[in-house]
Amino acid sequence: MIAATFTAPADYRSYQIKGQVISVAPAGPDGEARASLYVDAMLKVMTGLGVSREQLSHTFPLAGLVCVRYRPEAVFVQTPGPKAGSAVTDSET
Repeated sequence: MIAATFTAPADYRSYQIKGQVISVAPAGPDGEARASLYVDAMLKVMTGLGVSREQLSHTFPLAGLVCVRYRPEAVFVQTPGPKAGSAVTDSET
């Protein structure tokens, strides 16, 4: 099993996806390149929100990346507030 949380930095809207791990393998050159582009984009977003690169220096490591593939089974609201922890239903998507 895996639980992965995804958050939009600008408004802290967050969702957690739980599911079964299908495979874990080294990221490889394509995965490493995509991760590098993502880190660059996130550093721009986060510094635009007032977080310094020094504060983020250990948040986005690129060494030893792995690719985790999983089958999502459930989605939960994680954003702080009254719905935190509640399951997201098909009618909410």
